[in-house]
Amino acid sequence: MKKVIFTTKAPTPGYYSQGVLVNGTLYLAGQTGNVPWIKGEPVALGGIGPQTAQALENILAVVEEAGGTVNSIVDMRVQVKSSDAPELWRNRLENEDSKKAIEKAYKGFFEKHVLKASEFDPPARTFSWVSEIPLAEENTLVEMTAIAVIEEK
Repeated sequence: MKKVIFTTKAPTPGYYSQGVLVNGTLYLAGQTGNVPWIKGEPVALGGIGPQTAQALENILAVVEEAGGTVNSIVDMRVQVKSSDAPELWRNRLENEDSKKAIEKAYKGFFEKHVLKASEFDPPARTFSWVSEIPLAEENTLVEMTAIAVIEEK
């Protein structure tokens, strides 16, 4: 059985669903660092770190709407915009700084939402650099998606 998930706590979707729940598995659409409670839903200010933190909060909002928690997330896919994606090996410093900011936001998010560190198993994660994030604002620097397993109650 398929159930479409929607919450106002995540950015308003276009012609797609924020998430689709099928037999206990939640497939999430890509989330950017857009702030859903600000008119026009702009991306979070401050660069890649704040945008990463907001994208994670947006993902969690959809997971919670489906009945899950942060521990329900089993897979994360992270795409980071880099103006020099075809030549990444030439500009390692810019990308290393971005990666550090993303890691800091990622770690902070899980520390904030996991009640006991001993009960947390981090999700699998794929991290890739892209030359652009389609259908997003020009200043969008990250898009993340996830898969979560929602236990039936």
